[in-house]
Amino acid sequence: MEKIFFEQGSIKVTNSRFINGTTTYPISGITSIVASAKEPSYSSAVWVAFVGVLFLIGGIVPPVAWGSIVFAVVLLVLAFGIARTKKVQYLIVFGTAGGDKDGLVTEDKAARDTVLQALNDAVAHRD
Repeated sequence: MEKIFFEQGSIKVTNSRFINGTTTYPISGITSIVASAKEPSYSSAVWVAFVGVLFLIGGIVPPVAWGSIVFAVVLLVLAFGIARTKKVQYLIVFGTAGGDKDGLVTEDKAARDTVLQALNDAVAHRD
């Protein structure tokens, strides 16, 4: 009889399986569980801002080009918007005989921690 430690949406943790959407991991095959976080890359926002600054410099050098200045402001606002949409991704990584696998990737730290606790309980009670 499977004991359910966590079930919400497409995620289910039992004493024998971890199901995340269409992927199922056997608890018996998990050798380690690691919680980590992946910081977002801001490189696209930096490049857009860089081009915006170039247009701004080109627009304010005499003679003043208002079109370039307006375009620069649009690019700088866009860069700021891109940077604001970037979020930290919280992961649960499984160590298995076949290598490390990302078992769960979410932007919700509390949800990751809840699933992590359920996985630790499942490993402690595995068949």
